[in-house]
Amino acid sequence: MDNITQFGRVCQLIVGKDGSGIKISELRMRFDIKKSSDENPNTAKIEIYNLNPEHQNQLLKEWADIQLLAGYQGAERLIFSGQIRTATPKIQGTDRIITIESGDGDREILRGFVNKTLTKGCTANQVVAACQSSMFGVPNAHKDDLETVYARGRVLSGRASDVLTKQTKQDGAQWSIQDGQMLLLKGDNVRPNAVWLINQSTGMLGSPEPTQDGVKVTTLLNPAYLIGGVAKIDSEIYQGGVRIESIRHSGDTHSSEWSSELEGLRV
Repeated sequence: MDNITQFGRVCQLIVGKDGSGIKISELRMRFDIKKSSDENPNTAKIEIYNLNPEHQNQLLKEWADIQLLAGYQGAERLIFSGQIRTATPKIQGTDRIITIESGDGDREILRGFVNKTLTKGCTANQVVAACQSSMFGVPNAHKDDLETVYARGRVLSGRASDVLTKQTKQDGAQWSIQDGQMLLLKGDNVRPNAVWLINQSTGMLGSPEPTQDGVKVTTLLNPAYLIGGVAKIDSEIYQGGVRIESIRHSGDTHSSEWSSELEGLRV
């Protein structure tokens, strides 16, 4: 997968179901987005400067879906999708700042409950599908097939995300919600068609750092990175592939902060 053109920063916040609400793009925004491969919701902290009072009231009073797009002119992409947890106003000098705390998949993970009986001969894939249906029909980003077949029936009851976690662990897999879609990878599998070359010419900042289980590397912000994808690192310190297990996007439209930090396992 090609690395995107890194020229002319762009950032836009869309508030409302299916992008039908207000759109904010000309104001100063700062963001800190954390994504991981585990089943806990990804999070975003977004600060908006000097939002008009009408739009500020909407953020403070309404539970709303948000989409954050960021990147570069002509190549901006969705970088985070989720639901507002809190929207807190404050005054800092002459600036009025509203801080949004958001979770990706909060609704599906916390409020989805399953109550279903599967007949004998049911499969792990059917368990996953039943959980997805109970999690407000969360769609697939990518889903590996699970191989377990049960001689007896299964009774599924409780929070669907907990049932899903138990099932995937039994099958040596891991699931997560990424920008409103479910990702399920088995074992050391990687997401298909998601590979990025990372070196000095593609925006690598500094040098890769070894971690206890893998490698950490920082680049200029790239919204195309995906959990479960592969970063092919070419540097003096490390040369090889890394399956991306965590991503941290940090940006400020009015400062030099505009980076993506990747951490993952060697592949």
